[in-house]
Amino acid sequence: MKWRPCTRSSPARCWPTSAPCSRSALTAAMWTSSRSRARWRRCCAPDVRFTADTKTAAFHPGRCAAVWSGDTRLGTLGQIHPDVCAAYGLDGATYCAEIDIVLLHDLEGAEPVYTPLPRFPAITRDIAVVCDAAVPVGELTECIRKAEKNVLRGVKLFDVYTGVGIPEGKKSVAFSLTLRSDDGTLTDDHAEEAVRAVLDALRESFGAVIR
Repeated sequence: MKWRPCTRSSPARCWPTSAPCSRSALTAAMWTSSRSRARWRRCCAPDVRFTADTKTAAFHPGRCAAVWSGDTRLGTLGQIHPDVCAAYGLDGATYCAEIDIVLLHDLEGAEPVYTPLPRFPAITRDIAVVCDAAVPVGELTECIRKAEKNVLRGVKLFDVYTGVGIPEGKKSVAFSLTLRSDDGTLTDDHAEEAVRAVLDALRESFGAVIR
């Protein structure tokens, strides 16, 4: 990455193709799956996902994410490494998003197709599992999506907890699942079957157990 001179009033000058953002905006973009996917769909990038990035030296390890569309990497967003901030005289935490606009344009998806409003109501089920602390939430989310493709309509992370009651080196991760069928109103039995499929997949892939 080539650096350009920057000032305290305009830190984004350090990153020629970057967009500065606040910590709250970055957190929402990285961790609120439904919102982040919707934003990227409006940019016409299909199949958007986020993975942890610990190899980009300019960013803080553990606070950086790679942005993908399918198997194509579009860019990186996260907190700039404190050493880099110190070298350029930046006070406090600085966040940056660097996106390849050319790739984003080339990956333009198909024209949006109108989808009728759902005829049947959705129901929600909350699950909490305990897994290794090193497992990225994004990988858990993708596992859930792949485990149930018939009635799962949304996955939302709402809690990550470590502390009393959780073994050392583990974390508790809680998701809210939105379930809906296009063929009729879901019964409790159908919903529980979908949840079991998700829990089985998490256990087999990550050794995650229900909390």
